[in-house]
Parts: sequence; C-alpha cells; structure tokens
Amino acid sequence: MESPRVDVQAAMLEALQSFGLESQNILHAQLHRWLYAGVVQPLGQPNLADMQRGLYCAGDWCLGNDIDCALASADATATQVIQSLA
Repeated sequence: MESPRVDVQAAMLEALQSFGLESQNILHAQLHRWLYAGVVQPLGQPNLADMQRGLYCAGDWCLGNDIDCALASADATATQVIQSLA
C-alpha cells in the first residue's frame, strides 16, 4: 500500500506481460489507491452514459462499496461501449 506508484505500475506491467500483453501497446496507464469506499446510496445502475457524446462514468459507487461492485460496473460499461461500436 505504501509502495511508490511507479514501482507498483512496473510490477503490474510485468505481470501483464506474463499473459502476453506487450507494454509498448499501452497508450496510457494511471494508478489509483483505493483506500476508502463509502457511498451511502449507490446509483442503482452500472454506469451513467451520454451516448451522443460517447461518455461513460462507472465505478464502485454505481452499485455499492466494494471491488465486486467496481468490477461489475466496469464489465457492464465495457460491454455497453463494445456494443455501441458495432
């Protein structure tokens, strides 16, 4: 948790490379420490979307307060983005 972000990012990129991802194909990487979650009333849907502008806002706060909610929001949002491109 207290490791420098640059070290954590390097370790994550190395782990991704072990799955066959080539890091030179990564256009942007940003880390965020998830220290606190505390939404009182979740949004109740996986994301907010402005389809005309192609903007999506997703996160744990959409469905709850934990990593499972964050992943469910991300998965649903990715599916929606992919469908919009078809």
